[in-house]
This record gives sequence, structure tokens and C-alpha cells, in this order.
Amino acid sequence: MWAVEARKFGDNPDYFYMSGLTQAESRRRHSQLSNSGEWAMVRSWDLVAEAEQKKSAERIKNFRKPLTSQ
Repeated sequence: MWAVEARKFGDNPDYFYMSGLTQAESRRRHSQLSNSGEWAMVRSWDLVAEAEQKKSAERIKNFRKPLTSQ
């Protein structure tokens, strides 16, 4: 599952977010938004990979192994 986010800054800021997309759908939406010239920043990412990365970071943070001398 993929998500796309777009932002406008300045005098008339705006925000757009859409999730639940396939990779192909997110690429198509990303292309439409970035090529429109209306958005200052557009990004798309894999939500599943993001969740896995957060789980891994939490496991690493909580890893407690006694130090042994060799």
C-alpha cells in the first residue's frame, strides 16, 4: 500500500494526502501532482515498508544484550 502527499507553501498554503494506492497508482498521482506546477513538494512512499522500518527501529532500540568480555 502506497501513499502520496503534496504541499503548497506561502500566502495560500494547501495540503493533499491520499493513501491505499498501489505503486502504479501512486506513481501516476505523483506525476500528475508534480507536473501540474501547483505544488511545491510532492512525495510518495510505501506504507508497508515504513511500518516495517518503525518496527525494526523499535526492536533495535529495545535490544538489551549483556556485554561479555572476550
